[in-house]
Amino acid sequence: AFIDTLAVKCCFEALENQKFNYEVKEKFLEKLKEKLKDNIYFFVDNKNTLPYTLHFALKNIKAREIIRTLAFDNIFLSNGEGCSLGLSKPSRIIQAMGYDETTSRNAITLSFSEKYDEQTIEKIVNKIAKKYLQIKVLNQGN
Repeated sequence: AFIDTLAVKCCFEALENQKFNYEVKEKFLEKLKEKLKDNIYFFVDNKNTLPYTLHFALKNIKAREIIRTLAFDNIFLSNGEGCSLGLSKPSRIIQAMGYDETTSRNAITLSFSEKYDEQTIEKIVNKIAKKYLQIKVLNQGN
């Protein structure tokens, strides 16, 4: 009697209609490592994560800084787990892994719902790298 059947139905339909791409994660990972070199790091081995998500962090910037600026270019990233999304709190999961609050704010997740060709992957990775370097330079002045 306490279950909202309409909400359950809507959630079930949303799950049925979800689409993910399992083919581009490795390509993005390779290109990001190539472009960002020592500026990218990982909290977990991406081989142990969902096949349509890529988890990484960029040194010396908070994830929200790059998430906000890339949204203007229609590149949408996330920095929290689903239960705290939008709360501007650092990842409690990453903190539970032993990372401090500041470091846990660097976490970025990229999910893939469509297929990207090589040129599009390159364009997105270049945009991420460019915005990252801009933010990093701006932060050094503070």
